[in-house]
Amino acid sequence: MKSRYQLAAMAIVLGGFVATAPAQVFNQNFDGGYAGAFGTSAYSGGSPTATANTVLASGGNPNGSWQETMTTTSWSDYYGGQVQLMTVSGNTDPNPSDYVLSFDAYGSQAGNIQLGLQSWVGNYFGGAQLINTTLNDQLTAANTWQTFSVNLGTIAGANPTGATWQFNVQINSWEWNGPANTDTLTIDNVVLTVIPEPTTISLAGLGVAALWFFRRKV
Repeated sequence: MKSRYQLAAMAIVLGGFVATAPAQVFNQNFDGGYAGAFGTSAYSGGSPTATANTVLASGGNPNGSWQETMTTTSWSDYYGGQVQLMTVSGNTDPNPSDYVLSFDAYGSQAGNIQLGLQSWVGNYFGGAQLINTTLNDQLTAANTWQTFSVNLGTIAGANPTGATWQFNVQINSWEWNGPANTDTLTIDNVVLTVIPEPTTISLAGLGVAALWFFRRKV
């Protein structure tokens, strides 16, 4: 009967992998989770009124949040608030499939969120642009928090190592029930997580150790 030492050694040799824990690159929870340089901006089209793009101390999921608002006057109106993280670090792994971007959203209507995702090599929009894509996330219910996520490996040509990240969060009148509405979208917990592949252990060295256990216990 094999001893527990022999079985343990065999398991190590046959396994040969060490799981690597996920790590957050950034967490903009609007409560101090992201401590780097941060900014907001906005753009619009058509003729929306009462537009606003504001970081709030409450109303999030939980606590602080970021909110954009527009009152529509025509079907062609749109408003896009921008969240900018300009001193991101720690994302040195070049494999986009190792990264998951997620955020929480709460809308006054069950409308589509048109998310423009952009990043640049250097701080403060410096250097070449690494990511420039548009994602669409459909809120399934009004006035309900919903979490969205995307693996960056699904974005063609994505390079996850940028130091500046910008999120263009656009709401469109034609997707938010048309004119004569005040549309509000609240965003919280914008998180980029890296989940590297498990680390392979050197099987040669472990094989020698396993043989030593076997011989000692025979």
